[in-house]
Amino acid sequence: MSTLARGTRAWLASGLCALAVCASLVTLTGPIVAGSWVPASIAAIVALFALLALVRSVTTAWWPPTLIGLVVVGLGMLATFASPPGRFQALPTSDSVARLGDAIRAGLAYANASRPPVDATRPLELLVVGGALIVVLIADLVALGLSAPAWSALPILALWLPGIALGRETSTWSFIAASGAYLMLLALTAAPTPAAASRTARGRADGSRRTTVAAFGTIAVTLAAIALAPVAGSVPGWSTIRFPDFGAGESRSLQLAQDLDMRESLGSR
Repeated sequence: MSTLARGTRAWLASGLCALAVCASLVTLTGPIVAGSWVPASIAAIVALFALLALVRSVTTAWWPPTLIGLVVVGLGMLATFASPPGRFQALPTSDSVARLGDAIRAGLAYANASRPPVDATRPLELLVVGGALIVVLIADLVALGLSAPAWSALPILALWLPGIALGRETSTWSFIAASGAYLMLLALTAAPTPAAASRTARGRADGSRRTTVAAFGTIAVTLAAIALAPVAGSVPGWSTIRFPDFGAGESRSLQLAQDLDMRESLGSR
């Protein structure tokens, strides 16, 4: 696999990672009632994508975009969710860090004690927005920083697990958008850079062939997903996982035989 070039390809690759995360984020509207957290999360993801793509387009090192993005995310979470009541505080303090920790614990406690679909409280919104941004950072780092785009699906998959585990229906278009963005990311990273492809005539031909095959493969898989989605939705067990239910069996009375003599049976032992 070739290394991504700086510039346009870095912007495209980062944008595909952000698109896959945004599409996967919509699946959380099953366990969480849709509200202001959806546009807030998408806006935060777009802003983080622009920052990562900008830094990655001007540097060849793999770690600066992730480090800068992590610092910006932390400062943004502190300013947005841990400012003093009634006013906005851009610069964090020890008190704001403590408030952020309290909000995280409150969100976890609320999610643990509630039954889906739950209303999006402020602490729960913190967990959703912060978790989505962490997924963007990890996916971008794996796909672009470590040049392993195939493994970037693992952090994105984390956004699908709550809805799948709870048996909630997911949007077909979210799946198509997320999978299409992922496949296009693979196609983009598999194609050689123009500089590498222009070294020899064979390199140019191979680069053109691989790019064409990857592009048509992406289109074919996306069209197949669109065509098979209605059929797959009618298959029993689609988008649900049934976990074993221990101790929930039917309660029945126990009837003993009329000719049973327990004294005689026990006396022989």
